[in-house]
Amino acid sequence: MAEELQGLLEKIQQDGLQKADAEKKRIIAEAEKAAKALIAKAQKEAEEIKRSAEETSAQLAKRAESAVRQAARDVVLKLSGELKARLDVVLRDNVAAAMTPEFMAGIIGDLVKTFCTDPKKALTDDLTVMVPPAQLKALEGALKSSLVDSFHQTPQLFADSNLGGGLKISFSGKDLYYDFSDTALAEIICSYIGPRLAAIVNAGN
Repeated sequence: MAEELQGLLEKIQQDGLQKADAEKKRIIAEAEKAAKALIAKAQKEAEEIKRSAEETSAQLAKRAESAVRQAARDVVLKLSGELKARLDVVLRDNVAAAMTPEFMAGIIGDLVKTFCTDPKKALTDDLTVMVPPAQLKALEGALKSSLVDSFHQTPQLFADSNLGGGLKISFSGKDLYYDFSDTALAEIICSYIGPRLAAIVNAGN
């Protein structure tokens, strides 16, 4: 009887150990499976975070580069504008200085000779000259001293306070008008120099 009981106890113990061992293995397997799943998920999330960070970094770099390029363009445009403005001032001053009464009288004489077949009979009532107030008397004197024989009578000279230098000439009988003012001549020279100046400023950009 004792032997049978002992055998039964051993059998129960063995079955229990087997079940416990199987349960342990199951728990360990499930734990390993769960751990692998967690590791895989963590790796995937890490890769997504890395990819997102790289994309964000690339976007920021692209925006920064674009901002730098735009800032550079703005600086170049501002510099170009300032240079053109200064060039305009310099040109106006030089044109005004170059337009002496004697030089302007020569321009008037050349135009009269060009558009009047007989300058001595020219209808100078139709020839109007606008000059800066400060140069009116000097131009009158220059015309009388150098071109008196070219005109039937002295052209009409008028002071224009809006002129900083140069002159404006009109032949109303021929519908001809010439603007030799400092502003007009400076614009013509600027239109020629401007693109070349811009090319120099923009060189390398």
